[in-house]
Amino acid sequence: MKKIFLDANVFFAAARSPKGGSGFVLELAKKKKLEIITVNQALLEAEQNILKKN
Repeated sequence: MKKIFLDANVFFAAARSPKGGSGFVLELAKKKKLEIITVNQALLEAEQNILKKN
């Protein structure tokens, strides 16, 4: 299985546009087609930015 590193921008983009490319990457991970690797800081940054935009 391929492993990919995702930064905050990918999570943010997927939250804003689930049907876009970033959302597609997360769907592949849900289907066990690839493995996501990230760091807590990226998740926190994405969460903060998502909350700011809502």
